Amino acid sequence: MALAIGSGIGTRVGALAELESLYNGPIPDQARAVARFGTPAMVMLIRARAETAFFRGMVRGQLRTIRRRRADGSAYPALYEDLALYLRHCRAWHSYAVTLRLAVDTARPRAERQTRSPATSRAGLQFDGSSIARSRTGPDSVLFG
Repeated sequence: MALAIGSGIGTRVGALAELESLYNGPIPDQARAVARFGTPAMVMLIRARAETAFFRGMVRGQLRTIRRRRADGSAYPALYEDLALYLRHCRAWHSYAVTLRLAVDTARPRAERQTRSPATSRAGLQFDGSSIARSRTGPDSVLFG
């Protein structure tokens, strides 16, 4: 089953309507998630970010526990093994999320970044995406130029 799903809300509603016509009973969670977020890669990216956040929280909690246990002298080796497990999973999910993000980003072109403040453009600052350059006619041209 391949659904042609775009990025707009109307096409997502259409995809959900198409799913409802395909299934007599409940729509499977995976198919509903793809219809909601657009692509399977986006669904996996959201899951990878959630898993990363979960394991990052587990790492923080385990570090607090280890510090507390060290302070009262009740630390034991399994605490460190659990910390290593949480760190491995956190790193694995994070690297998977980065890979998925790159795949999703290549599928969607980015808009050009605009200057956010009118005051910035009045001051002679120009944002070209990689650096900020100040015009040489301002008061700082004596210092920098």
